[in-house]
Amino acid sequence: MTESFVFISHSSKDNDIVRKLGDDLRTNGIPVWIDFEAIEDGSRWLQRIEQGVRDCAAAVIVMSAGARESEWVEREALMLLDLGKPLFIAIIKPIPLPLHLITRQFTNFSDDYETGFENLANSLHDVLNQVPQAIANTTPQAKTHSPDPDESNFFAYLAQMTDGEEMSLIAQDLYYWAQKEADSIEFGGRHSPCFHARVSVGKKTVAIFTLQAYLRNPAILVPFDYLSKYPPYTDGKVRLETLRELDNVLAGQARFKDTRANRRPSIPLAHLLGDAERLEQFKGVVSEIINRLQVGK
Repeated sequence: MTESFVFISHSSKDNDIVRKLGDDLRTNGIPVWIDFEAIEDGSRWLQRIEQGVRDCAAAVIVMSAGARESEWVEREALMLLDLGKPLFIAIIKPIPLPLHLITRQFTNFSDDYETGFENLANSLHDVLNQVPQAIANTTPQAKTHSPDPDESNFFAYLAQMTDGEEMSLIAQDLYYWAQKEADSIEFGGRHSPCFHARVSVGKKTVAIFTLQAYLRNPAILVPFDYLSKYPPYTDGKVRLETLRELDNVLAGQARFKDTRANRRPSIPLAHLLGDAERLEQFKGVVSEIINRLQVGK
């Protein structure tokens, strides 16, 4: 394909809607490249995909649950970003965007396909009408985009969810508080981003709480299973005492089962919305955990 074209990145689970989208774009005068159409039998498929990414004038990522979990969609998106290609996102199923795409604008197809398509087609026409700038000779630059969580994307990721703006503010409050009270903070996870607040105990660091950005119900976890290796939390009675203190953070009359003192009790971030006292109660429990670990009794 020598003319300017649009690369379509997608999960194979969404082939049907991608085929429709491709046909509709072509009908509107927009050439597209789709792997199941463009790669001939016997071709080196990975090489052909990389060539399609490198040579395209723009790209559309068709986002769904399947695409979100697809390693290949992630790789294609990162390469497109590193190449500086105009990148558009078509959301076909309501789902938060992955970390490396949260700052990108998107078109929502899940509620109204026709309106979503019109907006996307107009944007693509604008790009294709520009003078191509050595599209075929574009080579990847140093890696600048990552699917890993960090301070720059974690809180924006949380903000996409139901009540996300408030939960993101709570998460930021805990993050900046932990920066002062803990010894280190470590981000982790890709499909389930989180950050761990850690303190030093001897030559090791111990997680005192984890804020996990679960898609359905973001929560704070206290890892008693790890704490149990360090005094005074080697004593089950001490763990149970701390667990009872965590009961005060839960909404209503809820209470953790005693067995959670050996595992990782979790407190949904939603329980902290609109109640600053609960947030301060949680900080108080964590402060006590830090003090006891440092003293060792």
